[in-house]
Amino acid sequence: MKKMIKRNKIGIDIDGVLADFIVPFLEYCNGRFGISYKKEEVSSFYFLDSIGFPEEKSLKTYNDFYNSELFETITPIEGSFNGVLKLFQKRYRLNLVTARPDSLKEKTFLWLWKNYPNIFEQVNFTNGSKKSDFCLRNSISAMIEDHADYANDCAEKGIETFLITQPWNFLETLHPGVRRVKDWSEIVERLE
Repeated sequence: MKKMIKRNKIGIDIDGVLADFIVPFLEYCNGRFGISYKKEEVSSFYFLDSIGFPEEKSLKTYNDFYNSELFETITPIEGSFNGVLKLFQKRYRLNLVTARPDSLKEKTFLWLWKNYPNIFEQVNFTNGSKKSDFCLRNSISAMIEDHADYANDCAEKGIETFLITQPWNFLETLHPGVRRVKDWSEIVERLE
């Protein structure tokens, strides 16, 4: 028998959960640095660190990508629009909880308006604080994430946590409270 989970307020990450960030980011890095990585080969959330970039070069690369034309080509993750729409129609209160920098607020709002208009209650930039702390302060009882560290932290704090399987989290050790899911249809099914 399937366990039924009822939640009122859900937190949803953006990159890797709603936005297919990695595809244009890899295209940018491959062109800029003469490498040839594909999404399936990204085995760490900290991709640039894992290929030997020092922290300063990694941060500069992300900032340069944010200001590139390729950043504007980010598309929604397959099935994400229908998934969030179904949750919205079930009267869940959907809140975005992202680690994107504040400098991306305007671009983020424009992208969301284009791809997910009038669905989200709030868009929250954590500014370096833990997503779990934000969820607890704002009565968010479930979180949908792609970053294993964030997912584990949320689960440790008692927040129902769903981790969408991505190449960069596939081998990560997960807290027993983290529910690994393959896609948005499985998330919607588990949140019935």
